[in-house]
Amino acid sequence: MDRVLIAHDGSPASDEACRLVASLPLPDGSAVRIVTAIPSTADLRRAYGPLATAGLDVESDLTGSVAASLDAAQRIVESPGITCDTHVVRGRAADAIADEAAAWDATLVVAGSRGRGALAATVLGSVSEEIADTAPAPVLVARTHPIRTVVLGTDGSACATRAAAVLASLPLDPGVVVHVVTVIDVAWPIAVGITPTLYGEAMAFHTELEEQTREEAGRTSGEVASRLRLAGFKAESHVVSGNPGWELVAAAEKLGADLVVVGSRGLTGVRRLVLGSVARRVVRHAHCSVLVVRDRG
Repeated sequence: MDRVLIAHDGSPASDEACRLVASLPLPDGSAVRIVTAIPSTADLRRAYGPLATAGLDVESDLTGSVAASLDAAQRIVESPGITCDTHVVRGRAADAIADEAAAWDATLVVAGSRGRGALAATVLGSVSEEIADTAPAPVLVARTHPIRTVVLGTDGSACATRAAAVLASLPLDPGVVVHVVTVIDVAWPIAVGITPTLYGEAMAFHTELEEQTREEAGRTSGEVASRLRLAGFKAESHVVSGNPGWELVAAAEKLGADLVVVGSRGLTGVRRLVLGSVARRVVRHAHCSVLVVRDRG
């Protein structure tokens, strides 16, 4: 990734986003832009009532505070060979950040996991989820650094395939271990109203379907792990059963992951395996950083 945009609001979480970016071995010539979104003058005036002068005073104070916060963030990220600048955008936070990412042609957007709250909040928190939904580039919701162990959720969909490709392109240190996890979620047959004989047949069908799905999932995760090994990673594949979102969160916890990588949507239908809205659950509940990769389509 050579054009990294960091969404920043002066909170500890957004400073953690800066530290995570600083921990990445970005190649020389990479560019980092630290961006803060602030409300428009009209929105500030509406928020502070009919006294326009009060709104202007708040705007002046906010602008000064933002400048100091951005300077401090820039000092965290700056390093030789990396171009780092700061930028202030106006408007609704998620929209303004996504628009800036598109205009600047960012290849990665990084945001903290939560913001400052109340009137001081300008960027993060639940807004990071919306940025992940709307930004034109992959979005990394930062919680921890550095990155040594990764869980990659995959289901064979085009979106999951792109997520694996984005992971392979990340500037990560040699020795990073990637656990490729595919979650199978085969519905149990409903027992109500089924005679014992038919229920036995239904259970046999369920067992056969689960075995087939597990085999298919094993091939999917194994193929992805093989491609990652060819790209220089240490990669292992896993198949687990259960609710996809919770199982990916549990896998990250069990494996001590520093990063979970998911596509923003996956396969649908009776035999779906992972992703889709699962990405939102992982962003909300994983203890570690989460990279969300959208399908280009």
